[in-house]
Amino acid sequence: MCSYRRIYEQHYGPIPTDEDGRTYDVHHIDGNGSNDDPQNLVALSIQEHYNVHERQGDFAACQRIALRMRVSPEEKSRLATLANLQRSSMGTNPFQNSELHSKVSLQMVADGTHPFLDKEAARQRANERMADKTHNFLTDPPMKGKHWFNDGVINRCCKEHPGGGWFEGILLTYKKPLNTLFWNDGVVNKRSLECPGEGFVKGRMKHVPIT
Repeated sequence: MCSYRRIYEQHYGPIPTDEDGRTYDVHHIDGNGSNDDPQNLVALSIQEHYNVHERQGDFAACQRIALRMRVSPEEKSRLATLANLQRSSMGTNPFQNSELHSKVSLQMVADGTHPFLDKEAARQRANERMADKTHNFLTDPPMKGKHWFNDGVINRCCKEHPGGGWFEGILLTYKKPLNTLFWNDGVVNKRSLECPGEGFVKGRMKHVPIT
């Protein structure tokens, strides 16, 4: 738990939760994240916290808060654009300063908040966003004119139907198998670490589903 959240609880009691069971955010009233004076802390719902920062024009904060909200891909894109323009005007955009970029990444690693540190948690968040229909993959293919298909194991995005064994749509519980190979016996494809049996050769036949 962050130190300012502990300070809030020490002075005001448990942090409330909303109707979905999500814990309220603790907001710094004066906008100074280093000022943890109890009188400078207030508990706000995620939506209230978002609204406060939007009124203040702090779009970077809105962008972070929106990750925990059901926000449309278009709104996420708008926030990202405004936040990057704001950072660029202030000279704090990491892409403008490689030293700053490295410093921010190292700080995230030190804080344990860097997304690369916990791939399982990132995968779980992605699956949750797919389940509640807020993942951008469900509405926005990576490139215009493309569509999502799956063969029961993996997802693929392309302009045309890949062929037999592929179905339109994206797997909501997609989890890419690690360190596995494709094998086929001329009739079916299998995915395995080792040869699944006699008659199988390494490689995948096109237009044939995986069993």
